[in-house]
Amino acid sequence: MDYNQAAEEFFSCIKKKESKAILLRLNEQAQGERLVLTYLYRNNGQSIVPSEIARFIGTSTARVANILNNLDEKGLVKREISRIDRRKILVSLTDKGRRETKRSRERIIGRINRIFQEMGENRTKSFISNWELFLELGTKIIKVEEKEE
Repeated sequence: MDYNQAAEEFFSCIKKKESKAILLRLNEQAQGERLVLTYLYRNNGQSIVPSEIARFIGTSTARVANILNNLDEKGLVKREISRIDRRKILVSLTDKGRRETKRSRERIIGRINRIFQEMGENRTKSFISNWELFLELGTKIIKVEEKEE
């Protein structure tokens, strides 16, 4: 197999305009405000410090502060001073934020569900297994490259 050619084909496939649009629609929670809401949602209502959110989404605390300001204005998150350490601000979802994030997750899961139904059981299992392996190997290679730099 010509792995270089396979890499070129894969890269061409994911760079197609419709591929990007589909991936964005399937995972609208993977960016900016939606990513922050998803992170808070997955933490089961626990209050989180903004620096932890920044680490998770891989951005600066200044960017997170901007995102939180927008979400606060929309009534999706609330911020409060920690009772234990008054220097810390804690962030959590409001009921509205929890409802909207849950609806969004359900919509995305429904889309993926329909795709998997069309693919069938064997292709779905194979796709998930191969995707996990792709991400695992990609992470390993990037870590090696980062150490070499």
